Amino acid sequence: TSTGRATSVTEINMMAVSRRRSFHGVKTDSSTVVVRSRWGKLRHEVYLTLNEPSYSRLAMVVSNLIMVAIFISTVAFILGSYPDLADSHILKVLEVVVVILFTVEYGLRFAVYEGNRCNFVLDAFNLIDLMAIAPFYIEMVLGDAVGGGVLRVLRVVRLLRLLRHSRDMQMFVVCMGNSVQGLKLLFVLFVLGALIFASLLWYCEKGLYDEQAGAFIRSDGSESPFSDIPTTLWWAIVTMTTVGYGDMVPVETSGRVVATFAMVAGVLVLALPLSVVGANFNEVYADAERERLREQTLRNVRRTGEARGKELLEMREQVVESRAAAERLCSQLSALLASDEADLRVGAAVEAQMEAHKATVLLGLDGLSKLIGGMSRIPA
Repeated sequence: TSTGRATSVTEINMMAVSRRRSFHGVKTDSSTVVVRSRWGKLRHEVYLTLNEPSYSRLAMVVSNLIMVAIFISTVAFILGSYPDLADSHILKVLEVVVVILFTVEYGLRFAVYEGNRCNFVLDAFNLIDLMAIAPFYIEMVLGDAVGGGVLRVLRVVRLLRLLRHSRDMQMFVVCMGNSVQGLKLLFVLFVLGALIFASLLWYCEKGLYDEQAGAFIRSDGSESPFSDIPTTLWWAIVTMTTVGYGDMVPVETSGRVVATFAMVAGVLVLALPLSVVGANFNEVYADAERERLREQTLRNVRRTGEARGKELLEMREQVVESRAAAERLCSQLSALLASDEADLRVGAAVEAQMEAHKATVLLGLDGLSKLIGGMSRIPA
């Protein structure tokens, strides 16, 4: 890993917790704690429910609902490309329902956002959300006057909303952020290689210019497709990426030699920087797995603590009932010992047993209370 690496998945979760605290009014530094009003707490709950899928079960349901809507919208968009289904009423209804859902979700997040609304609108994820719903309303108001086909194609932008709701997509973004240096190296090496091989192949394959044909003719009598370096650059890109469309093929011996080196160089140029990307992805994935295991462990601890806490509370109630019964028994025995009819020696023995039983009950109650206090310190 390189120094100054981008945010990891664990740091994303830490930033989410910090965002929750700041929305609560809890400062992460040494400043004072701001107590929010009832409306502020409600805004906080709505904000985290819409933005943090791990905040609660309702937040997870909302996130999954949005993802299902994105999937339905994408399927409807694909099916709408068939001529027989282009004017389907069902697909239009699905589109309206999805857009209404996206609009309500965007409007709620805009309403509960604290801070400058311009920052909210200009946020990258929020711009994607806005682009996902804007074409529908523009097309509804202006019709095909502004290119309805182009606006319909822009609906595919909704797939990018998965970046907000899918942790796997967030892992991909983090990986790309950590691999910026490697990707820069890949781009520079690839552009240099493509320009070099495009220039060499153009020189080898351009042939001789025929004024009558108005084109370059190669040694086999065919018209050369490598008329200039920009055109040959397309061949270099296709060859170095090992795609090989076959639309432009060298026929000269020197041209084939250049093509051979271009193929080998393309494999090397792509393989070396992409290994860095692969290593960064493994690191990000490992971070995500550790975070998932940590969250699962905390959930198990919470569930175990809640179950044990209920058992201890039931035991405490039983001890309290036993204490009350012991106190009643003590009162009755004290009254009995106070009577003249009781034998003093028997009364002394009974009184000693009564005090021992009472001490045992109190000791059990005190120990159980300490145990419950220790369980209450389990992190929530």
